[in-house]
Amino acid sequence: MKVTVLYENVYLNSYPYSKYQKYIFEQIIKFRKMGYSDRKISNYFNENGIKTTGGRKFSCGLVWMLRKKYYKSKLREQNDTNGKWIEFNIIEE
Repeated sequence: MKVTVLYENVYLNSYPYSKYQKYIFEQIIKFRKMGYSDRKISNYFNENGIKTTGGRKFSCGLVWMLRKKYYKSKLREQNDTNGKWIEFNIIEE
């Protein structure tokens, strides 16, 4: 017997964020709500010795990308779908 399954779900490849990543996300969102631009946020992080998870300096493009990633993850959390079966086959040999 041979079984093939194709299942699609947005949560299958979702890894939990570390405490440091969550801290960075929270700081970015806090500063954006205060009216800071991505450039000002990256400058603040760099001036205060806050590094990326890879140990590098922040750029405004990285701050923008992290904001985009944060909002996408929030949308995934709000998504009520549990996924869907694309294909399911049982072949008797």
